[in-house]
Amino acid sequence: QTVALSRRGKASWGMQSRWWSGGDYGGRGVGDGGGAWVAMRESPGRHPRRCHTSRRHPRAAALAAAPMLAAYSEGLWVADLFESLTQLCTRALDDASPVVRAAAAGALADVLLASLARPAGFGAASAAGGAGGAKGAPRKLGLKMNLPGKRAEASSPIEAAANVLSAPFVKPGASKEVRAGLARATVAVFGGMKRAELERHSEFLVAQLLGMLNGAAEGQGGSKASGRGDFAAEAISHALRAGLGERLSERGQQAMATSLAAHASCRASPEGLTLVCLSQLYLLLLQLREVAADARDLLLQGERPLLSLAASPVRQLRLAACACLWALVLAFPSHLAPLLNVSLNRLRAAAAEAAAAKEGAPREAATAALLGHAQAVGTLLGAMARTPHGGPSS
Repeated sequence: QTVALSRRGKASWGMQSRWWSGGDYGGRGVGDGGGAWVAMRESPGRHPRRCHTSRRHPRAAALAAAPMLAAYSEGLWVADLFESLTQLCTRALDDASPVVRAAAAGALADVLLASLARPAGFGAASAAGGAGGAKGAPRKLGLKMNLPGKRAEASSPIEAAANVLSAPFVKPGASKEVRAGLARATVAVFGGMKRAELERHSEFLVAQLLGMLNGAAEGQGGSKASGRGDFAAEAISHALRAGLGERLSERGQQAMATSLAAHASCRASPEGLTLVCLSQLYLLLLQLREVAADARDLLLQGERPLLSLAASPVRQLRLAACACLWALVLAFPSHLAPLLNVSLNRLRAAAAEAAAAKEGAPREAATAALLGHAQAVGTLLGAMARTPHGGPSS
């Protein structure tokens, strides 16, 4: 029945909207359990799964029809069907029922996957730019997300899908439930894409996820009083790790590590973004080892080297930098002795500065730097037992 309705294009979406809002069918819609779904409940033999779901959560049952409409409707990209389906799912992510929120996240992922599988008819922009435009767009470290106002302004289906996932995430005041559902949908979309397609768009997707985190922090004015900033970082970390890091090939992971190292060592990167990049680099360095040579060079010779991050006045940043330093020397044992020598020299200098610093803010800053260098030295000493030859000087 859903397939037959979907072939009618936009008209079928209007019918489903009336099911949702109760515009027709005697004034009773899905929200109050009436309308067309009454017949489905009265005939459980014809619709056993949806009848069982719709008794307590009719909205979840209605969301299950959205992916079929995206997969079989003829006017997906021509009319506003794509926007209507995605808005239906994203609005339900903030529902009071956890069952509806879970169904909305799954339906959103299925709608986006069905849309990505049907690039034909996207428009002149898709034919001109194609997927290559999405891949090469975010090469610089500006963290500018692709957030077009309308689907027609996107140059490819992958950019339209990225806009759907990004816009609600960076919206000021977005709830924890909405961001959790978007992260869940993001991981499902990446998991449903073919590996070759995911590899082709990996650079664009990494920049898009980092831009989502940066946009969420800017929307909150850089404040973490509500705890939403920390959860946004956790959601993006989960999407990077489970969606990209665990599915990409070695070449894709190498490119991802290089991009994360470039953002972590950039002076313009905010604190939350740097923390996420360092946490993911810790995992990638342990997995890639000597293959991640480009990421190593950026971490050691970038605008903000890793040893400088280890002396940061922010405790979380110091710990993340030390963890990344530990993974780096395990991946490249030949750098352990030179880094230990530099860290010891900086520790002596920091101890002298802390002893000569005046009371107040100068003493606190000097003490934080001293702790950071001490932690870096302890990290390198602890890594010696894990390296093949300890800490050789050559």
